[in-house]
Amino acid sequence: MNPRNWGRMSIGGFSAAAAILVIVVISWIISMTSPTAGNTPTATDPSMAPTFIADATPTPSPAPTDIQCPTEFVQVVVDHSDGKVDPRFSSSMEPILAQNLNAADFKEATNKVLLELAGTNAQTLAIWANGLGLFDDPNAWQPLVDGGTIVDGGCLSLEGQKLYYQYEGAINASGSAVEQTELPPGMTNSGVVNGQYVVADSPGIDGDTRAIKITLSDGSVMWIMVRCGNIPWWTPPPSLGKDWSLSVPAPDGVNVQPNDPYEVRPPAPASPAPVIPATETPSSTSQAQGATTPDPVREIPAPATGTTSSGDAGSVNPPPATDTGSEGANLTDPGLPSGSGWD
Repeated sequence: MNPRNWGRMSIGGFSAAAAILVIVVISWIISMTSPTAGNTPTATDPSMAPTFIADATPTPSPAPTDIQCPTEFVQVVVDHSDGKVDPRFSSSMEPILAQNLNAADFKEATNKVLLELAGTNAQTLAIWANGLGLFDDPNAWQPLVDGGTIVDGGCLSLEGQKLYYQYEGAINASGSAVEQTELPPGMTNSGVVNGQYVVADSPGIDGDTRAIKITLSDGSVMWIMVRCGNIPWWTPPPSLGKDWSLSVPAPDGVNVQPNDPYEVRPPAPASPAPVIPATETPSSTSQAQGATTPDPVREIPAPATGTTSSGDAGSVNPPPATDTGSEGANLTDPGLPSGSGWD
């Protein structure tokens, strides 16, 4: 080989080697700066498999039992002592009655009370809705509240809320009227006794007879007594039981405790027939001393033909009068004399 070509081969070989070196260095740099450098997965090394960051777990939807009860349907236990349907009605209505409200404002304020109390106690709702003809059995209120029992903090059920909105629509309708009035006489009271809605066993209501009269657009009328929330009835529903404790008799002219919800007076008993003393006779002395005198017994002689019997005037046991059809003759029983104190 020509020695002159050695230099050319050396220079050319050096250039090729340098180029190869540069390529190797650049490839190494690129591989080191790659995000997956050194982590290339292989089929034989599962630990080198790529990992993925899972998305954050979404917040689960609340269970139905976790849903908040609307404020207007949160239940409140009420005191039914003395047979009151809802004693809150009195304390809620008194401030409204003390104001001189026009008809529209009075209806709005009163309906607000009627809705608030009915929404927060399923039994009150059932009784008042029954009074308006919207609910059949006021004692079947259990499905109207969650759990079938009224407890503080409980909630009106969906069925109860549906009835509430019916009740709300009825009393708020443009054709309905709400007014304060006095109860007419002769109505029969009602109330809650031992957990059951019952009526008094006799008509008549004494004491504080202020009431709220609700007239629906279809003409239906319901009264609610201010002092206790009870409904008086003209004709109590026959399905309701009766309770004697709702009937509290009071003497005529006596205004019994005005705050007692059950001053229910039964009809006054019939007055006894007056006793008319007999005309004093010789035998009256023994009667006055307690002796018993039997009814007079006498024989009735046949009058002589063509004659008329006569007797002493004023006699206790006079002879019988002839039946001539004249006044004074006893036409039904000739054995009973007329006159002389026996009539």
